[in-house]
Amino acid sequence: MNTWWILLIGVAVVFLLAVANSLVGNALSTWRWLRRPLPQGDRVDVGGYRVYALCQGEGKPTVVLETAVNSLSLEWWPIQQELIQDANVLLYDRAGNGWSEKGPFPRTSQQVVKELRALLDRLQLEPPFLLVGQSQGGLYLQHFARLYPQEVAGLVLADPVSTNNDRFNQIQSPIHQRYGSIASKIANARRAVSASRLGLMRSTARRMRSGAQFDPYRDLPDWIQEAVLENFILPKAHLAAVSELESLDESIVQVRKAGAFPLVPFLVLHHDPLKYRQELENWGYPADTAQAVEEIWLELHQELAAQSPLGEVRIVPGSGHAMHLDQPQALVKGVRELLGNIRAGNKTL
Repeated sequence: MNTWWILLIGVAVVFLLAVANSLVGNALSTWRWLRRPLPQGDRVDVGGYRVYALCQGEGKPTVVLETAVNSLSLEWWPIQQELIQDANVLLYDRAGNGWSEKGPFPRTSQQVVKELRALLDRLQLEPPFLLVGQSQGGLYLQHFARLYPQEVAGLVLADPVSTNNDRFNQIQSPIHQRYGSIASKIANARRAVSASRLGLMRSTARRMRSGAQFDPYRDLPDWIQEAVLENFILPKAHLAAVSELESLDESIVQVRKAGAFPLVPFLVLHHDPLKYRQELENWGYPADTAQAVEEIWLELHQELAAQSPLGEVRIVPGSGHAMHLDQPQALVKGVRELLGNIRAGNKTL
């Protein structure tokens, strides 16, 4: 056999062994992590599969925390620990994330609300509920509130996705199409699925932890930082994210058809416009494009809050889109304010 062919075959064998070692090592590490004792909470059956939930505290209304796409619930653990001084607080991972098992696809708002309804029933949590969520999780809570208006005491939503989210399609800038569009987010999530299946995400996670993109998580306890990175490695988490993002248009239609928005106290927390524009410009957005994106965000949130006569938009200084990490005390303050008003029977914020 030609010497070059022998060399080529040898290189291929080494490469395949390295890939196999990476896959096996990653699978074993993930398996061990998923089998670890859960941090206080438990997995609850919501229809043939289980989701991780941690319910703590006492007092009504029960506060329900809903995360963004591909976001681990434990990112909200410090907020939960603050709020359990005031009320019973439910923190949970949607199907596919963290210690939660995979759920049915597609991951539409209707499916998410169905699972949340089942979780509340299984935990025997009685209404009323104060719903607190961020980003696309805020869209799902709008759906829940429209379906079950008599069970909702109020909402606090941080940078929630709007049922008019397609208005961002007005931004035709190539940089926005590359970084800010739903299509780009779906493409990134699909690449993450492939990389995680090949066992490549673990090394990426290690690099990420030492980089600036991990800065928002550094104030979290070390064990939560580790959990966030493990969730980043899981193929099931990225599969769920792909489906939630691909289903966004369908989810918006489902929310619109779910009924009228309830007449309850409703606080929309909006990011710091200056910080958000700066974040976009750091990604390469021209200043005028960043300003146009910010104007749409604010308009959507103002229109959303106006769905309830008790609605209000409040700008949170120093916060980017990940408000639960940037300015968690703003969320705690908003929830406590609504809890006080609800318990006092006040009809305004």
